[in-house]
Amino acid sequence: MYYGIDRVKIEKRKELYSCVIMNVKITRIVLPDYLENIMKLIKKSYIRSKKADNLARKVNSWIYYGLSFEYPFVLRGTAFEKKVYTLASKIPKGKVASYKQIADALGSQAYRAVGNAMKKNPVPLLVPCHRVVNTDGKLGGYGGGLEMKKRILMKEGVEIINDRVPEEYFVKRL
Repeated sequence: MYYGIDRVKIEKRKELYSCVIMNVKITRIVLPDYLENIMKLIKKSYIRSKKADNLARKVNSWIYYGLSFEYPFVLRGTAFEKKVYTLASKIPKGKVASYKQIADALGSQAYRAVGNAMKKNPVPLLVPCHRVVNTDGKLGGYGGGLEMKKRILMKEGVEIINDRVPEEYFVKRL
């Protein structure tokens, strides 16, 4: 397995890093975090790769400049989580869906389980968990933090008013 990292300066002294772990396909994306945390994650069992470094750079370009990319990835998780990720992948850029809408589309009332699946999403951005919000339009949670979620949604054309997404940005059906 290979890894790549890319650095982003958030403030004058604060540096965060994005990480991509891959073999032939991306298996995991780590949203901006401190280098020590990423190094603990990759340990000694991964090899640094220029290709993975370039993909980590693309992750940061998506987050900070709205420049999306596509790349093959491996979808890992339970059968339920994979179904949730598949539905989340159908949410178009510039739209959002609620945890409830995803649960309903699965014929379930397990809204919290959908939220937990989103929390475990191994490939954020490629499976756009940032496009899943609460039923009332509140942003909910996000592994990279709510400011990052807000930034990404706004770059994708979603309006956010008082930390809520207006109803017109919700998909009608999944």
